[in-house]
Amino acid sequence: GGDVKAILGTATRRERKQLRVEDTAFALIQLKNGIDGALVCDELTEHYRIEIELTFQHAVIRLGGGLGEGTWISQPRAVEKGWWYELVKEEMPEPAWKEVRQVRAARDLVECIQKDRQPRANGYDGRAAVEMIMAIYESQRRGNQWVELPLTRPERMIDVLRKEGFF
Repeated sequence: GGDVKAILGTATRRERKQLRVEDTAFALIQLKNGIDGALVCDELTEHYRIEIELTFQHAVIRLGGGLGEGTWISQPRAVEKGWWYELVKEEMPEPAWKEVRQVRAARDLVECIQKDRQPRANGYDGRAAVEMIMAIYESQRRGNQWVELPLTRPERMIDVLRKEGFF
């Protein structure tokens, strides 16, 4: 989606006290390019479900092993006093890869070494993901206020939250 501008989030440990981190996390994400996103992470469910849902003005794309993958396109539908739009399921295109994620990642790493190129997911991507998590923690610490990125606090936010009694 692009670089993150700011995050407003919450991370709480509600039930699983034996965990040293949160069991639920929610965040609103503002990207520098004007796109907004939302994150819901809940470890309190009894079922395994990992999904990514991308909602656009005219379409929805859902990926993951949860309630179903697919692409839905907005289509106009006549109603009594005008028009409204409904999402109509479209065929999901086959992915360009057929391998398991770990095999694909290993193959990418070998190709990077052979062709002297950067991997698809590099250390900068990993650092950005960790910074987003730390921004959610900082937002929690500030009483769920927006946090601008990049973060400037030198301590690890998880340590700060533990010290202040959040976890």
